[in-house]
Amino acid sequence: LKPYISDTRTIARFLETCGQYVGVVMVLPSLQLALNLTGQSKDPLVITWESIGHHTLGVFAKSLSQTDFKSPAYLNLCYCQLFNAYIFNDTSRQYTTLEEIYSLPLQRVSVKSHFVNTFYQFLDGLVAVTLLKNHKKAGRRIKKILKESLAGIHQKVERKHINCVAMLTFLEAEVESLVKKTTKNDSTIAQYRLAISQFARTGCTHWNAMANERLADFLRVTVKDAEESKYYYSQAIQMYKEWNAVEKVKRLGHERNIHSQFSTHHGSALRGKERFLEEQGVNNQSRRTDIAELQASLQDTAFD
Repeated sequence: LKPYISDTRTIARFLETCGQYVGVVMVLPSLQLALNLTGQSKDPLVITWESIGHHTLGVFAKSLSQTDFKSPAYLNLCYCQLFNAYIFNDTSRQYTTLEEIYSLPLQRVSVKSHFVNTFYQFLDGLVAVTLLKNHKKAGRRIKKILKESLAGIHQKVERKHINCVAMLTFLEAEVESLVKKTTKNDSTIAQYRLAISQFARTGCTHWNAMANERLADFLRVTVKDAEESKYYYSQAIQMYKEWNAVEKVKRLGHERNIHSQFSTHHGSALRGKERFLEEQGVNNQSRRTDIAELQASLQDTAFD
């Protein structure tokens, strides 16, 4: 996140210099998200045009004033706020933001970016599961959103979108966790562990961290295994540290009274894929040829 913040600021200023205000407002919400995660904002739970303007010292005021609720930029802002609320376990903001998104007078599928649409679908599902677990107002509409999310990600897996395999596995584990039956605990835990392994292989450190945290939640709340849950909370904290999400590390450690043994030095972080290969004893010179094997392995184990 540290280099991302620096690069995004540079890109935003360049776009503004060129008069590309639509481009500016598309990148600013993710910049605010990164600032929140790294503890560089006044209120890490909020992403608004006002908070973004504050942290950019008003440099982008003209860009922000040209944005309205009908634009893809506003939709992007909403999803950055939704992602922010999901990471920080802010159930109330997850509910209000998701309700706002599905009340917007636009067709979300009209946003052409394939990657963004995948992110939208995946986040919709994760938030829907969280709300069904923890929010008293979650009902049929939220269940419908979850069903659509599962269908959308499943379709992408069938089309061989490799990064979506771990997303689907994680989402299915979350859905299984909704069923409070002790007979299914082992299969749910196995599903979470498979998602963690798949995220490690694809180098998605942040999703790896979240899968570890959700498994820890499941072990603590449903299985009532405090010791095992502490292990996965510690793993999540390590992954968040590698992502440089300092604020998240601080809050999660405080909430669960867990202090990771790993260093917080940014330069010591390894990307998930590199760490996975290193743990498997793969020589650096052969990593390129192993990527294809890892992808094939993911496809083969998607529904084991």
